[in-house]
Amino acid sequence: MAKTIKLEKLAIRGGPKAKTTPNIPMYPGGLAIGKEEKKQVLEVLERNYLFRYYGPKDYPSKVGELEKKFGDHLLHWRPGYCLGCLRGRPRPRSHR
Repeated sequence: MAKTIKLEKLAIRGGPKAKTTPNIPMYPGGLAIGKEEKKQVLEVLERNYLFRYYGPKDYPSKVGELEKKFGDHLLHWRPGYCLGCLRGRPRPRSHR
């Protein structure tokens, strides 16, 4: 004997809403952006140095600075290794 399955209407077709809780005001990470983060981003834009390996020689690479500072922060885990990565798999690299 075959079972009968009752199909509910999708919300878009008048069925019950799939999400019943209110949305948060914005993506939570955006709530953590403060004056210091804005200052750092503006500094990158004003220097026109958007990449790790090339840019104006008048300034150091912000990506390089971040990799160095974060790598130093992780000394207890794997000393001196850190690589900023936008997409894909980051490879550990040494700053020594």
